[in-house]
Order: sequence, then C-alpha cells, then structure tokens
Amino acid sequence: DQDQKFDWAFIRKEWEVLAAGDMFVEASPPNLIRVDDIKAVFGQDSSGLISICNPYQHISSAYRRYHKDPNLVARNWLRKARQIMKLRQEYPFFPFVRYEDFVERPSVVNDIFGVRIKDSDLPGKKRSGISGIKSAYCRSIGFLTSEEVISISNILATDRDVVDHFDYSLSGSEILDIARERDPEEFLTGQNNRREFDRRLSAKVRVK
Repeated sequence: DQDQKFDWAFIRKEWEVLAAGDMFVEASPPNLIRVDDIKAVFGQDSSGLISICNPYQHISSAYRRYHKDPNLVARNWLRKARQIMKLRQEYPFFPFVRYEDFVERPSVVNDIFGVRIKDSDLPGKKRSGISGIKSAYCRSIGFLTSEEVISISNILATDRDVVDHFDYSLSGSEILDIARERDPEEFLTGQNNRREFDRRLSAKVRVK
C-alpha cells in the first residue's frame, strides 16, 4: 500500500540503536516505494540497492511459502518487475544487483558501497538447510512441475519486454532437465520439498 505512512523519525532512532554506530542494512523491499519519505529524514545518511530474482525461482519460492497460485505469482512478478524498472529510471543513482549476480559474487555489494569484507559464519535462510550464501535456484526449479513451468511461461510471455529487460528468458519444460544437470543434489531437494508440500496439501484437504 503506497499510501500507508510511517513515522520515519522514530524508525531512524530505532535503527540507530540497532546499528550501534555501524552500517545498518534493512532488507525491506517495500521501502523502495517510499524513497522520498525516507530521504526527508535520512538525507545523505542513506542509500538503497535495487534487486530482482529470476521469475521462475521467485514464483516457485512464493508458491511453496504462501501456497499462492503460480499463475497469480507470475502476474505479480511482472507487476513488481515493472515497478523496479520505474524505480531505476526515477533513482538511477541506486545500484542494481540481480540475485544471480549476488550469489555468484556476494562481495559485489561491498564494492558498491565501499565496505570492507568481514569473514563471518552465516546461518543461511531459515529452514533452508543452506549455510552461507548459496543459490537456491536449482532446488526452486525442482519444486515445479513441467505443466506449471509451461503455464508460468505463457503468462510471462504476455509481457516479454519486461522479462528481456532483466536479461531473463522464457523456458519450456527443459528448464527442469537443465537444473537437474546443473546441481542434481539441489534439484532433488526441490523435488522432495514438492512431495512434502503435496502431502501436506492433500492431508489438509482430507481434514476439511
């Protein structure tokens, strides 16, 4: 809701406490549609970073996490991607890093903001079983069926220019074979996640 207002002066005080004199990173994508409000309070003490993820990976992840229809999520990805294109035009000084580029070389963010690299043990995404920074692409693709991939592609094809703008491409069911060959273990994890997802969904239906 772009009309929702926040007390950014209060938020700044809270973030300063959390930052304890160091840099504070807030990973909240909706902040990007409130840049002008944030700028009025933070001024030159802040910056932003714009990112995006491969549509098939994003759609698979949202489907698994929120149980939303993949076709609906595909339409939402296009809507969000168009918004990101608009943000890049309005705020060209914000750096842009795709998810794929970040997981391949996480230090790209350090380079952009001039922040020294610190060795640290990262737990990874909650309940993912992944430690550190690693791409979840192949397991996300493994979660999808070939029918879902084709359906998603048909929706993405309705706004092909948006997909092309971010150097992504439309795929058929061959995307599954490619992901399996690229990382068999991660792909199998995705398939196992799907079996567990379907089992829980089926159990829920029986209960109702």
